[in-house]
Amino acid sequence: MTVNELTLKIENLSYFYENGDGINGFNFELNKGDFLAVIGISGSGKTTLINTILGILKKKTGNISIGDHIDISKISFSPQNQAIDWYLNVFDNIYMGALFSNVSNPKEITNNVIELVGLKGKEASDPTDLSGGQLQRVQLARQLVSESDILFLDEPTNGLDVIISEQLLTHLKSLATKGVTCIVSSHDLDVLEKFCNKVLLIEEGKQVFYGSLDDFIASYNEENEFIIEIYNPIEEKVKSLLQNKYNILEWFPLVVSIENEKQISEILKVLIDHDIPIQSLRKDKKTLKEIILDDHRRKENNV
Repeated sequence: MTVNELTLKIENLSYFYENGDGINGFNFELNKGDFLAVIGISGSGKTTLINTILGILKKKTGNISIGDHIDISKISFSPQNQAIDWYLNVFDNIYMGALFSNVSNPKEITNNVIELVGLKGKEASDPTDLSGGQLQRVQLARQLVSESDILFLDEPTNGLDVIISEQLLTHLKSLATKGVTCIVSSHDLDVLEKFCNKVLLIEEGKQVFYGSLDDFIASYNEENEFIIEIYNPIEEKVKSLLQNKYNILEWFPLVVSIENEKQISEILKVLIDHDIPIQSLRKDKKTLKEIILDDHRRKENNV
């Protein structure tokens, strides 16, 4: 895989619905093998962004360009809403995707993907006999057999159990290591964090952050926040002693924001002097999910 080989470039991209909602001023670049997590709360603009990039919605402003090595016929999309051929059984639905993509060994690839998405034994089933989650798997499988250069997936883990979700994203990560660029919109942040290398955070139709996962996590994790695990809740008299001098964020476990390293030693001494057993001490490092939830709560509370 060529390092930093441009796959997709978005410049000042905007789209607006009649009511004024939409997306405004998006700018980012993806390289071959990037795995982008498009994140944000419901209604933030994730699906609108993907649909605008793909031309399903006609952009109002901006430019969309793809790398010279990209075959436009190998850009695949699995939408949030089901897109199934209802007159075909499960196997043929997926097999047709392989045939349309001109892949080598289409039957072998179809069988492999059917097993990957947990539809083994359902090959002859009619779509009308499947659950919503199983239909979602058929739709995903139709795209996974395509040997794409760029793969867009909008909420691919909806209706999937934890095991299948993990298997799906593991497979996508494997594709990324082989040079496929994956763009995934999802609320399944705990799983997504394990696999993506880039993050695009959207709020109210605007690009709030774009960059590496490590930079995103670091930008939302304060170096001066510590978690002190204690065995029992702190008594009120000790609480008063601590909160008069230190910035206490939570009490159980005890989460503190310090101005210098001396303060953490002072807090530990207070706990020891009052016979409060300490289980552990660590710097607070929020996960992707915790960052989004905390940020949403702060905005709701106007903090």
